[in-house]
Amino acid sequence: MGGVAENIARKAISIAASKCLSELNSLFRDRNKRKRGLWDEKKIADMIQPQTHLNVADNSGARELMCIRIIGTSNRRYANIGDVIVAVIKEAVPNMPLERSEVIRAVIVRTCKELKRDNGMIIRYDDNAAVIVDQEGNPKGTRIFGAIVRELRQLNFTKIVSLAPEVL
Repeated sequence: MGGVAENIARKAISIAASKCLSELNSLFRDRNKRKRGLWDEKKIADMIQPQTHLNVADNSGARELMCIRIIGTSNRRYANIGDVIVAVIKEAVPNMPLERSEVIRAVIVRTCKELKRDNGMIIRYDDNAAVIVDQEGNPKGTRIFGAIVRELRQLNFTKIVSLAPEVL
């Protein structure tokens, strides 16, 4: 009736059961990642490609951009958050320095395709948006509209992060 040996046996069984459960959970987690294509923890889904229309998230004077090229290697198909693209201005505010059909560089700050972090958090926005930058990577506008992700700070776009009203 509750002897020392019986308590030790119960404790050993509960420890063994908890270890089995944790091993089973990790096994199922790995299998599900493999099934969904998420085997690499740092994989970021990226869906901005040439001919994609993006909103402008700053007050530089442009309203809408169309991606022409992704800066980086020569044969990159998709761009994700933090990538620099070459774009053309499709719609602009009148009486501003940036004109329609002007070719510029921009940094992608929001995508509709979700961003997966290492801790399991998924961030998804309602629109694709970019911030117009100069050759050095400084934003042309003086304000940034909407929330942006923390990963831009690691990519040395600290000026954009400091201007943003909310950093996720």
